[in-house]
Amino acid sequence: MPDRSGDRTTPPEREVVITREFAAPRELVFAAWTDPRHVARWWGPKDFTNPVCEVDARPGGALLIHMRSPDGTVHPTRGIFLDVVPPERLVFRTAAFEDEHGIPQLEVLNTVTFEAIGEVTKLTFRAGIITATDAVAASLDGMEEGRNQSLDRLADSIATTVAMGNDRGTSMHHASQGNAVPATLVRAGYAPVNGLQMYYEIHGSGHPLVMLHGGLETIEYSLGAGLLPSLAETHQIIAIEQQGHGHTADIDRPLTYEQMAEDTAALLRYLEIADADVFGFSMGGITALGLAARHPDLVRRLVVVSAPYRGDGMRPENIAGMLSLTPAALAGSPQETAYRRAAPDPDAWGTLLAGMGPLQRDFTGWPAESIQAMTAPALLVYGDADAIPLDHVVELFRLCGGDVNGDFAGVPASRLAILPGITHVGMMDRADLLLPIVSAYLDTPPVASA
Repeated sequence: MPDRSGDRTTPPEREVVITREFAAPRELVFAAWTDPRHVARWWGPKDFTNPVCEVDARPGGALLIHMRSPDGTVHPTRGIFLDVVPPERLVFRTAAFEDEHGIPQLEVLNTVTFEAIGEVTKLTFRAGIITATDAVAASLDGMEEGRNQSLDRLADSIATTVAMGNDRGTSMHHASQGNAVPATLVRAGYAPVNGLQMYYEIHGSGHPLVMLHGGLETIEYSLGAGLLPSLAETHQIIAIEQQGHGHTADIDRPLTYEQMAEDTAALLRYLEIADADVFGFSMGGITALGLAARHPDLVRRLVVVSAPYRGDGMRPENIAGMLSLTPAALAGSPQETAYRRAAPDPDAWGTLLAGMGPLQRDFTGWPAESIQAMTAPALLVYGDADAIPLDHVVELFRLCGGDVNGDFAGVPASRLAILPGITHVGMMDRADLLLPIVSAYLDTPPVASA
């Protein structure tokens, strides 16, 4: 046993070694340790939750997890990755049990190896104590049990992921690929925002570009197929999933555009991001307009795609459809599949659908004067067969300072693009048309809106 007579001890002989086997591909098990979407579900002892979970799984990358115990106490764990060899090995150092000065009382060197044995993955976890204080000596005796409870939760999470993959008629290998970390991903996590545990991803590097998905959609489904990876080559993408969407669990409050704008603003302040460009599609576009109107310090430029600024700015049949959404009507749809793949509670799909009607019904719109007062110019992009009528589009464009005779008054800072033969539902499938327009606008030095 280590000598605990001093203020700090260095007990290299105190090591916990646990071996587990999982009926899952090695890539999936590795992703469960490196993708915060997975880590937040299983990290910590039984009945603990993780309201903050940030993982940057590369050498020198940071780990930050706030574990919340059943009594509500929050236990921060901070760490740094020392060695990352996908999908074979992880070595990372963690520090926990901070005192009143923020000094950790326990530091641990963690090594996790992943061995493929046929269709089974053998995981070996080693946790060696680097330093510990007398204040946490009693906790060391429960370290192995705590790690075992955490690995029990990991086993349940992996089993759920595999079962979902099999239910969709996919192989386990495909399930692992579907949960792989995107190549452009730099950082991802959950942040405490207005009562939410709000999921976000950061991709690429460059000037910040916030990307907001459409209604009933996820980052992957709405943005990930073409636009996000390409824009991440020249921008730092901050992609967000709103209340009840994707990885962000719902909470007991209505889903409103006003609240989504405030949640987005709070997340950007949490991440210390300001003066960002903001891209939003449909529901995300409405939210982006509210964000720019309410929080001008956070927004440099807007890209609003297929979004009205008033609740009555969509065609009547689209409004009627929003008010009558049911699980039966969308059973087996791409939106449902994407939701069930990402959501902490896949069975909450019906709850999300039920919230979309009031979202539409109760939104009267952003006041015209607040749109006119926006300091951020906007690129507005719509299809000529869109759910938003062109007269509403032109109305919004005028509020943004557009629809002027550029030969006499000069070309306004805000721009309008109407794409031929494009519907609302089909808009985000046409990255080939969107990307050149959006990139050209974002790459042009910004001009203050009139």
